[in-house]
Amino acid sequence: MAPLHLEAQTMQWNNGKFLAFIKQLMTHIHHIRHLRVTVTPENLEEMFTQLVSSAPSLERLSIANDDIHQQEALVLPDNLFDGIAPKLIDLRLNNCGIRWESPLLKGLQNLKLISFPTRALTTLKPWLDALNQMPQLERLSLHGGIPIHSVTRLEAGLTVVLFSLTELDISAPARQCIAVFAHLVLPALTGLRVSVRTHHKNDTLSNYVRRLIPHVARNAHGPHDTEPLQSLFVGGDEEQSKVVAWTGPRQDTDVELRRLARVTFSTTTQYGLVEKDIPMHDVLLTALPINSITSLTVNGRTPLSREVWRTHAPRWDKLDRVHLSPNAVPAFREMLEDAPRGEPLLPSLEELVLNHVWLGAKKAYYLYDMLIDLVELDIPLRTLDLRKCNTSDRAVQLLSEIVVDVWGGGDEREDDFDYVPPFLGSWDIGEDDEDDESLPSE
Repeated sequence: MAPLHLEAQTMQWNNGKFLAFIKQLMTHIHHIRHLRVTVTPENLEEMFTQLVSSAPSLERLSIANDDIHQQEALVLPDNLFDGIAPKLIDLRLNNCGIRWESPLLKGLQNLKLISFPTRALTTLKPWLDALNQMPQLERLSLHGGIPIHSVTRLEAGLTVVLFSLTELDISAPARQCIAVFAHLVLPALTGLRVSVRTHHKNDTLSNYVRRLIPHVARNAHGPHDTEPLQSLFVGGDEEQSKVVAWTGPRQDTDVELRRLARVTFSTTTQYGLVEKDIPMHDVLLTALPINSITSLTVNGRTPLSREVWRTHAPRWDKLDRVHLSPNAVPAFREMLEDAPRGEPLLPSLEELVLNHVWLGAKKAYYLYDMLIDLVELDIPLRTLDLRKCNTSDRAVQLLSEIVVDVWGGGDEREDDFDYVPPFLGSWDIGEDDEDDESLPSE
């Protein structure tokens, strides 16, 4: 019989239909290669009691408990598949636990745990011992916390080297993230995603995030990386800050490439504490090895401040392309205005891209003055890309007096230069809109 791939979402099934599914599952268990089930807690427990035969062909197993409010911890029993699944390399558990002595763990290459049940948590040493028994583990994902009890102190000298691990994806409170990095050595890492979250106003977010950032930076680039970090994305709003970096050039504008980033670090809070309590962008950019970046995207409602620009722009001497969202433009211009003339600043910058800006007359003149600053600083800008903006031929003509190549946007509105449609951004330049000047005629 050919290997089987079974996927079932049984939440809406009646008991008879589910038992029929279990019977078929038991009949064909020796031939099943991939098994993915999403079930209610009651059905999950029933399935566990029935699947006690070995699974010699099973390579991938995904089990999801669909009741996120389940009080009792659901844990894979020791006799699941009689503890025999020699080909199992991929295990994914959602709201379901596993004992760390389980033989199902030993040959894994990919382990993903989502919302690991509180009552299934272990202590630090058994978890590290289990990881030490997974020499082939390449990808480890921990979402919603780490599978150990609260770590009140780090245990010096207690570490595990994961020689094969190339990807680590962790979403947890900062203190738990620190515990992971403090006890794992990851020499082969080529992909790191860290998401720090908090839900309480009294969390000491600043202290823990500051302590976490050096761990992230230390693992952001390593001996298995053949290229330096070259592309950088920085974004943020009142509740989240995010920094993403790639080793390849010009990858910062493609959302599809986010999952392939070398390092992603984000902080999230529902109370807006990140930007207020800790200048995360400044601290992280200082720690990351990003002197070789060639392409930068700054996005979001609370992007880089002018102080961060002033601190870091002088060391980005290879930066040749910058993408700015509307809210990122003022701080960039302020950095240019304050920069000392005669000192090198962004000496390789040749392309500036603005996204989703409505360029009325005042904004066009505002941008014109910014381009003058670039010229005075000897920044060799050759291309201004406005293709994702709304502008007019007259604005393009004005800006072409400074920049060789100006690529204009669409949806022109020659009769009303200050109209800003609701889906496009702008920036406050502190002037009265009614006193706007007209752009020069062609």
